[in-house]
Amino acid sequence: MPQGKISDKNTRISIVIPKDLKLEADKIANTDGRSLGGWIRKLISDAVSEYNKSDTPQ
Repeated sequence: MPQGKISDKNTRISIVIPKDLKLEADKIANTDGRSLGGWIRKLISDAVSEYNKSDTPQ
């Protein structure tokens, strides 16, 4: 797949956060052995999994 192109199964999102928050998040992601994007994907994926396991109506 060409650089910059994403799979049809994926989508991009854009968020705005303070620069100091990004720097701190980068540190945490690197400690976890992940890129910032990979770390954010994991956080979202884990939150969705937890939500789906709960008794919250869908």
